[in-house]
Amino acid sequence: MNIICSGFFFYLVRNSSSTIKNRTVKATVLSEIFLNVIPAFFGYFFGQITGVSLANYAGQFALFLCTLDVALCGTYYSLILMRNKSKTTVSIVSTMSNVIKQFLSSLCAFLYNTAAEGFKAFIEESYKRRGSPISSSHLLWFWSLTLNCLIIGNFFGTFYTPLLTEKMGRKFTLVFGNIGMFIASLIGAISILTSQPELFVFGRILGSAMAATNFVALSLIMTECAATKHRGTCFFIAGVSFSAASVLGMVLGMKFFLGHHIFALVAIGVIPTIFGCLMTIPMKESPKFLLVNCQNKQGAKKSLIFYQGHDIDHEEIMDHTIAEEEDTRSNIPTLVLVKEVFCRPYLRRALFLGMCSLQLIVGVWNITTELLSAHFTSDKSELYSTVLFGVNFIAGLIGVFAITRIKRRTVMLISSSLNVFALFTYVVFDRLAFSISDTFIYACLVSMFLYNFSYGIGIGTISFYITGELLPQLHRSVGQSVVFFVTLVISFLFSFLTLPAYKYYNRPGTRKSTRLCRNSKHPLSQEKQLIYLILLTLTEISR
Repeated sequence: MNIICSGFFFYLVRNSSSTIKNRTVKATVLSEIFLNVIPAFFGYFFGQITGVSLANYAGQFALFLCTLDVALCGTYYSLILMRNKSKTTVSIVSTMSNVIKQFLSSLCAFLYNTAAEGFKAFIEESYKRRGSPISSSHLLWFWSLTLNCLIIGNFFGTFYTPLLTEKMGRKFTLVFGNIGMFIASLIGAISILTSQPELFVFGRILGSAMAATNFVALSLIMTECAATKHRGTCFFIAGVSFSAASVLGMVLGMKFFLGHHIFALVAIGVIPTIFGCLMTIPMKESPKFLLVNCQNKQGAKKSLIFYQGHDIDHEEIMDHTIAEEEDTRSNIPTLVLVKEVFCRPYLRRALFLGMCSLQLIVGVWNITTELLSAHFTSDKSELYSTVLFGVNFIAGLIGVFAITRIKRRTVMLISSSLNVFALFTYVVFDRLAFSISDTFIYACLVSMFLYNFSYGIGIGTISFYITGELLPQLHRSVGQSVVFFVTLVISFLFSFLTLPAYKYYNRPGTRKSTRLCRNSKHPLSQEKQLIYLILLTLTEISR
């Protein structure tokens, strides 16, 4: 995989001489190629010569290099597509978006997928040391809470984030969220050392709240700072970075890497938060926030130069922004803004579209190993889950180039259709595998591959940012927070019950299992189909 990607990037470098003149940029790309090739050869050949044990260390060293690769890859894409004279600035912003928002949140979310057994063992051992062993049923519910407590943190994060973004600014909110994620990472590491699973859950809740803060602030910055023609590409760069970090998290969580080294697995999240805090400092505030909320025209001009260079007409952009937001009243209370997004038809329509699109991605990405383990061995389930997110990453790369040629409405409708179809077929094949023949387990695998591909190529990225594009400046942060709030409530209800419900019904030969197969009732499938039908009737998303 790494070698193939390296060849692909090398082809881009050879054909980029007309758009990239700076040798430093090409040096960055070449270093990215070596960071892809070195891990592949080092991990394989050194492992073949020295044996399994040293191969593990070689692989871990390779993965460390791949963490650098994630940031460099995003930086390269930004430099090509934005063509900004201020390349150092774009590098900082792009690397920040990869390391801060994508790496930690994605890594911490996906490593629990393949490392499920290790964390379950940690929970069991913690309770045994207290003299009160936990039962299997209580362990199942506690594990489901551990997986889905991120939603609880995001739930709280959506409450205070609009106040921070509107009163203190996008940059301050991003710095605040980064520091909070650093503290949350430390709490998680301490909880492992002290055998306190409850503290571990608290650390995840705090981290997810800070991640929600980062997400809203970063999405606002990307929406307000990037040129319109490059905005979709920037979003997909962020999506590709998320997919790359998810693959890294899945690999790190596998048994032959760090799956049984829980402390190292959790403590590794501290590293990107440190870099994230440092990389946020050079950033400028959003030009729209400075112009509309602060009436600071000089600061807005400096921000435009910082993010888009000197080749644009800054005065024209600022005049257009002022004309667009001439009725903006920055001192409107937040509750009044919330009321307006529900009462005004055009705002309500954008809000409803954002809610429906995000409901489409309420999926099973964090329990794929658990689902596949019903049909395959533990090792194969971990391997297949990791490959699945590799497919997600490749689909994201395809989406980066497709989004510049195809309207986002078309990409979203096609990818959402495939996503719902794949999840529906997985439910059907899963029941058929239990009731008729084991041959259908491979059909389940194909459905899951299609599910991840459709997620990566469009819907998994567009859904997160579409609300910010459709809402005006005044209602943007409030509208996004309302959308995330509603989505998180529904997500928690479905996601928290999915794993216990699947374990309960996943008993072949029982009347419940037969009835489930016949009626095709699944905690997610019907809800997704309904939301998808609603989505098809909503307004067109322009390029």
